[in-house]
Amino acid sequence: MTRRIPTIGGPCNAASKSPDSPLQHIRLIERVRARWKAEWIDPNPGRIGYATSKQIVVRWEEHEDFQRDKVSMAHLIEYNKSLGYIPDSPTDRAIQEIFDNTGDSISYDNGVISSSPEVLHRFTARIGSDKYQLKSPAYMGRKGDLNLPFDQGLELARSFCKVEPLSVLTAVMATERRWSSEASRPGGEYIIPLFNSYRAGWAIVRQWCHNDAFTAAREKEIGTLVQLVWDAIYALQKAGVDEEAARLRHVLEHG
Repeated sequence: MTRRIPTIGGPCNAASKSPDSPLQHIRLIERVRARWKAEWIDPNPGRIGYATSKQIVVRWEEHEDFQRDKVSMAHLIEYNKSLGYIPDSPTDRAIQEIFDNTGDSISYDNGVISSSPEVLHRFTARIGSDKYQLKSPAYMGRKGDLNLPFDQGLELARSFCKVEPLSVLTAVMATERRWSSEASRPGGEYIIPLFNSYRAGWAIVRQWCHNDAFTAAREKEIGTLVQLVWDAIYALQKAGVDEEAARLRHVLEHG
């Protein structure tokens, strides 16, 4: 006769052997080292077995919403494939670079934008657009998060580049300088393949940010600053502060 192990008030959960396996209804009994002892409710009611924390995916009362999220995400991924989305392509890396540097809590991963509605509405206001309206196959998950497909993410990224190019270009140039410096040092050859693989994405970012106009504006600002320093040099010389004037002149002429 098999002795039933009583439950100790553990919650009912949905468990799955793999992401594509059907959910199973279990009740947790106790933690046993790295696993959970559980009683199966459906299928094989009454069976006592073990499940890892990774296999316990959601509370049972939420399993229908969880399943809907899985179906919605699968639909969104298939939609991205139909657009020709390619992970780690130059365009994919360009979009990743942009959303990494918005300063907002917007996630971009494998062609999918994820954000809370509040953050996304704030972001669309920054780029001069109306509040985001849910457009299929985008969907709101069971926890209230919005998930957007690749083409909508692309549109948002390009719009951000138009209104805040400096946010992205500054980060790109800083990374480019750092990696270039690292690659030129002894033992830095390891970074060259990574450096080269990102260059095409950075070129796309520069194109979207109208880098020529940005560079011209930056050069104009530098010219203005240089002129101000020369004015300061002449003023110092006139005031008899020759040592400080000579120091500033040296900095301008020799860096």
